[in-house]
Order: sequence, then C-alpha cells, then structure tokens
Amino acid sequence: MARPLRYEAPGAIYHVMARGEGGKDVFEGDSDRRGHVFQGRYNAVVVNGEGSGVYFRIVADYIHLNPVRSGWVGGTSGRKLDEWKWSSYPQYAGRSGFPW
Repeated sequence: MARPLRYEAPGAIYHVMARGEGGKDVFEGDSDRRGHVFQGRYNAVVVNGEGSGVYFRIVADYIHLNPVRSGWVGGTSGRKLDEWKWSSYPQYAGRSGFPW
C-alpha cells in the first residue's frame, strides 16, 4: 500500500524528526556520517508560528533541549547547551552561530 502524501504548504515551518535505526545513536563521532541510519520514514509536523507564536516557541524549546534530555550536554557531561555544535540554540540566544 502506498504511503499517504505529506501535507505541504508554501512557506510553512515544519518540525522534522527521525529516529536512529533500532533507536540507536545515529552518529558515533564527527567522522561517522554514512550508511543506513534512520528507522523508517521521517515525521514532519507543521508548526504554526502565527499569532502570538507560542506554539513555535514551545517546539523550539523542545528541539533545543533534546541534547540535554539525552545527556549529551548539561549535568555531569561538562558541556554547555550554548556550545553544542549541532544546535541552532546559540543563534536564538543571540550568540554567533556555527559555520554550518
């Protein structure tokens, strides 16, 4: 059976997410960036940023706190969220972004 078409709207903002195969980490290090890594098709949910923008801020906070919840930053890791290489949080916090 064919997959249903995704909802697409011009200019829409999406929260796109994917899970590592079998729930495993997707990358072990910076040099490990190839092969089959995702479990199934990615999910995409439209994020409504109109009006007060509250929902957009909730989704942005959720995304930016993922490395904290996973233990990659904060706590005993010794890493700071605003220094996390794979996040756009530094730009949202008013610091310069990373070159990528």
